[in-house]
Amino acid sequence: MKNIFTLFLLIVACTYLSLALSFPMFSKNIPGSGFLPQIIGVILVLLTAFDLIKNFKSSKEEKVDTTYLKEMIFVIVLCTAYVVLFNIIGAIFSTVLFTVAILFIFNKGKLKQNLTIGISVPIIIFVLFEVLLKTGLPAGIFENIF
Repeated sequence: MKNIFTLFLLIVACTYLSLALSFPMFSKNIPGSGFLPQIIGVILVLLTAFDLIKNFKSSKEEKVDTTYLKEMIFVIVLCTAYVVLFNIIGAIFSTVLFTVAILFIFNKGKLKQNLTIGISVPIIIFVLFEVLLKTGLPAGIFENIF
């Protein structure tokens, strides 16, 4: 089970690196838009590959534990939906939906706390990126409203 998840992470890391390689590493002798993403991508691929090799060597006699299989699949589906919805409905709304959904899985029975965190985190992200860093976040279908 660990090997399957690590292999999935390796595929995600390779996909991330291949996307990062499409941006320039340097632009006019200064780090370009691909500089940090490419470094992060290489580190992700190397560490995930190392972990996969380590897991294959150490887990030959390990039994498969399916205790959290349902939760793991649900988180993978949620992450995929988050990536797809990020540009469609915008960063803020997709982050609210993702955060609340994750909290309902792992923080069961605390509706008020989950909604508070699920709304507060995207607001903090909005203030950080839009106001302080002035980088902008995808607004999605709400682009003309905000």
